[in-house]
Amino acid sequence: MKAATAHDSLDSFFQVVPEPSPAISHYTLILLIQPSTDKILLGKKLCGFGEGKFNGFGGKPNPNESMRDCALRETEEECGVIVPPEFLLSGGTLTFTGLAPKQMIVHLYRVNLDNFPFKVVPSDEMDPTWFPITSIPFSLMFDDDKFWLPKLLSKAWSADCALEGNFHFDGDFVSNYILTHNDNLEKKLFHELHRGGGRLSLKEYNEALHFALMTQRRFKKSKVERIIDVCGGHGALLHWLMIRFPNCKSGVVIDPAKCDSGRTKVQNIFTPLLQKKSQTVKYVNEKLEDALLKEIDASPSPSTTLVVACHACQYLTTRIIEACEARKVAYISVMPCCQKDETGGFRALGQKLFKSGKVEAGVVSDMMTAGKLSHFYHVKVTLIDEKITPLNRVITGEWADTNSADTTNPKDEQRLQRAYKKAHQNTNPKSKIRRIKQNSFYAATSFALLAILSQPSFFFSLPKQLPAPRLATSNTILTTLFGSIIGFAAGKLYYGGAPKEK
Repeated sequence: MKAATAHDSLDSFFQVVPEPSPAISHYTLILLIQPSTDKILLGKKLCGFGEGKFNGFGGKPNPNESMRDCALRETEEECGVIVPPEFLLSGGTLTFTGLAPKQMIVHLYRVNLDNFPFKVVPSDEMDPTWFPITSIPFSLMFDDDKFWLPKLLSKAWSADCALEGNFHFDGDFVSNYILTHNDNLEKKLFHELHRGGGRLSLKEYNEALHFALMTQRRFKKSKVERIIDVCGGHGALLHWLMIRFPNCKSGVVIDPAKCDSGRTKVQNIFTPLLQKKSQTVKYVNEKLEDALLKEIDASPSPSTTLVVACHACQYLTTRIIEACEARKVAYISVMPCCQKDETGGFRALGQKLFKSGKVEAGVVSDMMTAGKLSHFYHVKVTLIDEKITPLNRVITGEWADTNSADTTNPKDEQRLQRAYKKAHQNTNPKSKIRRIKQNSFYAATSFALLAILSQPSFFFSLPKQLPAPRLATSNTILTTLFGSIIGFAAGKLYYGGAPKEK
């Protein structure tokens, strides 16, 4: 028997596992534990699927029956234990492939039997048996139990937990599996989105999640009440953003393509979360430019509207920015892709601006997009991890009221004037030559003065040494000449060389 291969990501798992059937069957499984005796109650299956194996209690829900109600009913039917609903703790979800033609999704629950009185009664389906937690008969159970059951038993019994696992069977044994604890919303939704058919790729999921995080960080203190997702596809990004902006009341996904399978899954997962805050979402399958203007106009106010586009092509990104500028939308966040450089102009510009290294045309294009956006917006460019996507530049803008007097800072104007003056001084060739001559004159004068002061005859009368004045004069002339040469060279070096006068 070959050992099962553990995976650290669902993408890795699905690369070696055959594509599962989109058909899914749901089941429940309850684990009954008595911590005071360190024992677990398992049942030996007397008939049907898994006959002869020990397992927890549970089964398939009846039509219109919730998973929790199913777990409570099946436990009472199979072992006679009546569990008060308040003591039923969630344990997570396991997905199985290879055991049956359909995927099997098992919803785990845990019960602490010390919390209430109970009575164990055997049934025609199950023969209940107590086992010490340290001596669970894994050899008489399904092969997957030895991987996930110890982890579930190690969790605290005072709260729900979210164990998530995917197991693929080859015959009676697990060949590949992944097991994680979904201890936050991102992990839980990730596994839900990847369950069954129409899965999102790990790359697509991470792009949407990190784009949403960057957008939230930029506008976290803003009052965003409506979000419009352009090229939103199945709408996962929009739902992420609506969860992260608590004041958001409605959202719109604009995309001419209908991603029905992905959309249904996203809606099934996120709708319960949005309903708690009375948030609504609608999908618009129309031409992007027309639908965007229509939806912006339908918003309660552009001052509370956020428009996003994750990996819209450069052409669409430009159209989105123009629409937002025309309607004075308060917030915009884009991450462009498919930047075209048909003439090679962007690449050439990048080489000129960044001579020390190679710069992709897309980087230059995105910087130009940010510059265009800055005409009406306060712009920031942030990067997500390039391992997730090389097109990782998130450009965000917050509307700046260009007609407001308080947006102009007098100090900024003063700094601009000083920078302008400094940049344009000494641009006249004659002015440069004049400066060099002045520099040479000052240097020559300084050297001459030093030469005169260094002569003893300047301070004392030496009549008996007549050659001394002549020597002093000679030294002064040589020093002055030497100073002029040094001064002229220094001036020419300092000013970068003056062009010849015409």
